[in-house]
Parts: sequence; structure tokens; C-alpha cells
Amino acid sequence: MPYEQHYLHALVAPRHLLVTEAYEDPGASPPGSYASCQVARRVYDFLGSPDAVGWAFREGGHSHQVDDYAALLAFMDRVFHGREVRRDFQRPLFPNLDELLS
Repeated sequence: MPYEQHYLHALVAPRHLLVTEAYEDPGASPPGSYASCQVARRVYDFLGSPDAVGWAFREGGHSHQVDDYAALLAFMDRVFHGREVRRDFQRPLFPNLDELLS
């Protein structure tokens, strides 16, 4: 695993964590961020809270956008109020992840 961010994500477990990213932000390595979430999710699974980690990726570059805040609010609605939300915070991304990270 070439990205160490997953260590920090795993340290948050089993508490809730939402990772937001933009697809056109190469400096943040969106595929690497997604891979970090996938690896950290193993710790969440082990601790019995697989749904406590989530990710929300959007189109665009390096900035905080309205969609990032909307994702955070939806995540908090689900976590703190038990509300059903339309957003899938664990949707599969980057089907060619191994190729992108090599």
C-alpha cells in the first residue's frame, strides 16, 4: 500500500469518518484517497462498524464546494439523526484502481 493516509483513517475507527475528494485534484490523489478508505475499512469491519466510514467524491478540482458540504450534512443526518439519505457513502469507485496506483 503506497499511501499512508489509511493509518490515520484507521485511527479514527470505530468513530465516524467521511472523506471528501474531487476527481480533478491530482495533488490529493483521488485514487489513493479511495484506496486508503478501502484499506481503513478493514479496521472498521474488524471493530464492527463497517458503515461508520464513508467517502464522497465530486467533479471538480482542489477546493471545498457546495457538494462537499451537502455530503457532510447528509452524512451527519444519517449518523446523528438516523435518517435515510439518498447518497451512497460507500459506492465503488475506480474499477481500475490497481492500474491507477501502479
